[in-house]
Amino acid sequence: MEDFYFTGWLFALLLGFIKMVIGFSTLNSLKTKNLMKLGLYYHPFSSQFKTYPTIIFHHIFYVFYLLILAPLFSWVSVIFGTWPFIAMWANKVDVPEKVKEIQYKMATVDLSKDEVLKLKQELEEISGVPSDLNTFDSFVDIEDDSDLFNDKYTLSVGDNEWPASFEIDPKNKKLIYDANTPDYDSIFNSIYEYKFEGVEVLIRTIEDSVNNYGKVFYHIKDNVVLISEIKNQCDNNKFMNYEEQIERYNKSVEWSKIKLHQLKFFIMSHHQEVYPSVEFRKIARQELERIKYGRDQFERIAKDAGCIILEEKDYTSFQFPEDYSESKKNEIGALFKEENLSKFNITYNELQSSTQIVSYLYEILGEQTAA
Repeated sequence: MEDFYFTGWLFALLLGFIKMVIGFSTLNSLKTKNLMKLGLYYHPFSSQFKTYPTIIFHHIFYVFYLLILAPLFSWVSVIFGTWPFIAMWANKVDVPEKVKEIQYKMATVDLSKDEVLKLKQELEEISGVPSDLNTFDSFVDIEDDSDLFNDKYTLSVGDNEWPASFEIDPKNKKLIYDANTPDYDSIFNSIYEYKFEGVEVLIRTIEDSVNNYGKVFYHIKDNVVLISEIKNQCDNNKFMNYEEQIERYNKSVEWSKIKLHQLKFFIMSHHQEVYPSVEFRKIARQELERIKYGRDQFERIAKDAGCIILEEKDYTSFQFPEDYSESKKNEIGALFKEENLSKFNITYNELQSSTQIVSYLYEILGEQTAA
């Protein structure tokens, strides 16, 4: 038994050493150096590119985990450590020569910032996004997700790890969604159609696909869910649940209200024939008052019940006091149920993002009042 454990420990140590060499090699590679020119930094522990650099503590813990902590779990570490490689091999697809050429340039040539952006553009063109609608500013400036007036036809909605943007075609009432993983191994594209119902904007998916290493997989075409294609993808990927995927895409092809405030008002701003200036401002003002009033009324009751409210820059969290009994916690939890929140004309997601939403609505009204 001891020999079995020691053998697993030895394999885990060897695997950790190999991962460490790969991680630090990637960290000091030309590819990483090129992406740093766009504000992306490689993190060995997660094997991802992020918008903030690593610190020395991250590297120390990375080495400690791979060479000391992980080997203690013997064969468990071996299984979990080799599984990603097995899954990658099992789902391996043929990479187009053009993609290989781009990857080769990124890894072997010290490129300028403009050259790196050009290679990104080539990757997106291979994925099938119309080049006359491509905008790359959102790839560089992904922290500002509400600046809809600097680029008239593009709205950046990405976070620090997953750059994403909507590009609008007002004439045809369509949106093109573009996103990618930090390492560009996967590029996600969707085409949406939208329409108006009073003060609401409704949307449905016309086309949806993902480009994995140069091979495009479609989920929706012509507003029809491709059941057979999704079934094949799920059969070849153990991490995809067929029923969940079908349910998700069936919902997306039906008309539904846009919940993202930035996207809703971004679309409205391009249709002055429907929402002239006065009407547009009226809708924004009504939404502002609804969020502010609903939030203030709910938070007053939540505080009276003993709920701890933590305000951050773009996010509000609600917590229980540590010494509360289970019944008291259930009492506070009931406040957040949909039937209770409806009394305040606000949703839980709107509560959590209320600071960000209010700031955004003040911004499009041209008022810099703090939320």
